Amino acid sequence: MNSYKKIKEVALLCIVGASILLSSCIKEDFDDCNYQLRLLYDYNMDYVDLFSKQASRVNLFVFDDEGVFIKEIEKPVSNQLSAFYMDVDVPFNRSYNFLAWSGLYDEYYTLNQKMKAGVTHIDDVELSLTELNNEILSKELPPLWFGRIQDKVGSLGSGVMPLTKNTNKIRIAMRILPTVETDLKLVKEKFNFYIQSSNTSYNSTNQVLSEKPFKYAPYYAENDEKGFIVELNTLRLMANRENLLVITDPETDEVRFTMDLNEYLDDLRFLSNNKLSLQEFMDREDEYAMIFFFGGKDDMFSSLSVEINGWLVRKQDVNE
Repeated sequence: MNSYKKIKEVALLCIVGASILLSSCIKEDFDDCNYQLRLLYDYNMDYVDLFSKQASRVNLFVFDDEGVFIKEIEKPVSNQLSAFYMDVDVPFNRSYNFLAWSGLYDEYYTLNQKMKAGVTHIDDVELSLTELNNEILSKELPPLWFGRIQDKVGSLGSGVMPLTKNTNKIRIAMRILPTVETDLKLVKEKFNFYIQSSNTSYNSTNQVLSEKPFKYAPYYAENDEKGFIVELNTLRLMANRENLLVITDPETDEVRFTMDLNEYLDDLRFLSNNKLSLQEFMDREDEYAMIFFFGGKDDMFSSLSVEINGWLVRKQDVNE
């Protein structure tokens, strides 16, 4: 009987406590109540939220309804969570613009200005690669996500910010066709690779600003018993811009092979019976595994098959 009374007393205290909390959240100052913003990354080929599993840190920039900067909130991301939320402590019953990047590390990515409260406007904010002066990048980039929404913050409210992943990885394996008998050896020292794209800077709506072509070289290369493997990464690939994979001779710089990535990825989209637009397909698919199969001829690139993500894409006019 005493235990029952204690349970009732605890329940009553919980109800009273909840009532106090709710009443505090409908006061005019709202000092103790935060708006919760969920950062959602289901804009991928799995169509599920993978943000907490892949991200490490978020920088959220808060602007007022006219786009004037208020403050920045930085928070680490726990991969133990199924969904990721940020508490945003701002006055309620007002509209705000929220701008976020995840993976914003100074060594790799740079904002064009320091954020100043009451001064910086959201439309003036730009992000770019840190090492633009080198005109070529040969190191691995941390994953980068972008999001921006406008929302009206109300008491006990929450919002959702959809995210786009702005980084891509491409892994290339160079192989001789298993059916071909040849003394030809494929080693990484005989080839240079790079991806060329004008995609190194973005405005606050994630549109590409840069016009100058930039080169992304491998950050990893290794010979193996079948040939060799290289890995490259790049920022967001745009369907309305030229994106090239180029292979050159390291001694002469002669271009041996040029692949129009947009054309090949569009073929991949078609072969996999994907109904997405090319841009959405490239936004959702952030990793590509390519296998180049050579026919063993002296002019290697005249007899070439390319497999991408398990689909065989054959081109007869790829040799430049």
